[in-house]
Amino acid sequence: MFIRGFAKNPKIKGTKRYKEFCERYESFDPRDIVVLCAHHHCEIHLTYDPIIAKRRIKLMKVLGEFTWDEAHRLMGELRKLCYKWESEETPGVDPVECTPPRRFPNFKRGKDKKKRKKRKPKS
Repeated sequence: MFIRGFAKNPKIKGTKRYKEFCERYESFDPRDIVVLCAHHHCEIHLTYDPIIAKRRIKLMKVLGEFTWDEAHRLMGELRKLCYKWESEETPGVDPVECTPPRRFPNFKRGKDKKKRKKRKPKS
């Protein structure tokens, strides 16, 4: 989540901390994860979305503008939520509900935006 968000911020992207963060992320270790079926993968995303949205609204920032401390606080909150969620038995959610248009109905994608008319060059 923050790898892509911070990559757009040149102040953060050039830091040693960001490079270490990326190295850790890219050094994937199967012991770091729990494999989920598609239904439960969708469910955890839908559980995280309101927490992330609430934090973004509170700070009035997109994820790429978060400071390291703000990012760590959000990740800690999501981690706590995940540990709680792991201890519960749930049926999961149909993965169709996790497609971007369903998860982010107000977000305009490139193809949804109005096309600009190309200006004709002056001759």
